[in-house]
Amino acid sequence: MRPLLASRSRVRLSAGIAMLVLSLLVAACGRSKRPPGEPLLEGQGKRLSWKLWLKPDPPKQKGNAVWVEVLGADGKPAADAEVTLGWVMPAMGSMAEMRGSGDVSNEGNGLYRIAFDFPMTGTWTLDLT
Repeated sequence: MRPLLASRSRVRLSAGIAMLVLSLLVAACGRSKRPPGEPLLEGQGKRLSWKLWLKPDPPKQKGNAVWVEVLGADGKPAADAEVTLGWVMPAMGSMAEMRGSGDVSNEGNGLYRIAFDFPMTGTWTLDLT
C-alpha cells in the first residue's frame, strides 16, 4: 500500500513542477512583444531613454506599426509614458497638406505599439513624441 501513496505524491510533485515551468515560460514569452532584432533607432534624454522598431521598414500605405520601448533614468520600464505618433505630407501643388496620427496601445513593461496607415503612397514625415 505504501508504494502507491509514494507514487501519487511523486505524480503530484511532477505535475506541480510542470505547471511552474509552464507558468515561467508563458510569463517570459509575454514580455517580449516587440519585433525581433536590433532597434532601428535609440535615443536618450535627461529622464528617459527609448528604443524604436518599425515594421515594415520602409513603411507601406497600410498595416504599419512602430514599437517604442521607454525606460526611465533607472533603466526600468516606464509604464506611464505618454507616447504619440503623428504623420504629415506637406502641400504639393493643388494638393492640401495631409496629417494624421497612429493608434497607441500600451503593451506593458514600458513597451508601446502604434499602428498607423497612410491615406496614399508617398513621402511622409513621422513625428514621435
